Amino acid sequence: MAQKTLLMLAAALVIGLSKASDETDDQLLHHQECSVVVKERRECGYPGISAKECKKRSCCFDASAAGTIWCFHSRRADTEQCALSLKQRTDCGYSGISAEECNRRGCCFDSSSPGGNWCYYSRIQDKNQCVLTPTQRRECGYKGISAKECNSKGCCFDSSIPEVIWCYFSKEQDKRQCALQPKQRTDCGFRGIAAEECLSRGCCYDSSHPEEIWCYYSIAHVLRKCLMKPRERKECGFPTISSEECHRRGCCFDSSIPEIPWCFHHRT
Repeated sequence: MAQKTLLMLAAALVIGLSKASDETDDQLLHHQECSVVVKERRECGYPGISAKECKKRSCCFDASAAGTIWCFHSRRADTEQCALSLKQRTDCGYSGISAEECNRRGCCFDSSSPGGNWCYYSRIQDKNQCVLTPTQRRECGYKGISAKECNSKGCCFDSSIPEVIWCYFSKEQDKRQCALQPKQRTDCGFRGIAAEECLSRGCCYDSSHPEEIWCYYSIAHVLRKCLMKPRERKECGFPTISSEECHRRGCCFDSSIPEIPWCFHHRT
């Protein structure tokens, strides 16, 4: 009986050590796959994304450096998703776009072939990024904008239909720029505003939450209005305010710098 007990304990110990070894191997593999230098990180989320949401997307997360991409694709994902021939590449940028700007769009960058697209959509991204009906187009320019200027903004251009928006954001841009929870939204319209009117302002529209804001500023717009030096921040809340309460007041929130206002008024 004692010998049998010893054998069972030995077997349990071996299994436990095996599991611990597997976990260590998995952690090591994850560390290796996510060891991507900051300037080469390809966006997999959006500014302010949580580690939990990033993990749901099977991506890497590192929030140790402020002002950088926190949620990004792993080395393996980059290799698999960006392995496209020149003929397969769909332009995601504009002539002269930098690798950093391209990566922030979640796109692939390869400048080794002078005659092809350097910034292009990955395999998992929609190949028809600019195929949107006139009523789905969100303004990225202004009436009469040229195709060249529109493309320099990284936006889609289609002037085949008169009296509609010609320069507009792509599907992927809409997905990333409009990924705001109801309590994070800053009003860009008025109660009952039509989707067409909201999109013509360059704002996001989502009516799936009846009691919340439907027409709201995009992440890109909010970031531009919230980018300022720490000493320029004017208090909009109180020291222990949460990001939810701060956004509810229509203000900016950034807790990355201690001893200064985290909740502050945006630029006018």
